[in-house]
Amino acid sequence: MPGTVLRRRFGQQLLTRIGQALGTMPEQLTSVLPAVIFQERLPCLEPIRTRTGIDIALKTLLEALSRRLLKENKGLKSHL
Repeated sequence: MPGTVLRRRFGQQLLTRIGQALGTMPEQLTSVLPAVIFQERLPCLEPIRTRTGIDIALKTLLEALSRRLLKENKGLKSHL
């Protein structure tokens, strides 16, 4: 179909997008930055093997991660 018919029927934006898809018209691209990965470590001299030890380690790690997210104004906010 001729460009004039397409323009009349669908508007200039369609012709622009077709030209960009075919590489005949320039298109400004915006890069997407990868998300920052938040992680915490708990150095231990011995492996944690008991349920109580795992619970304590998880609680410690979650508290440290929560403090970091709060400090960087990230994460979920509760309005309760």
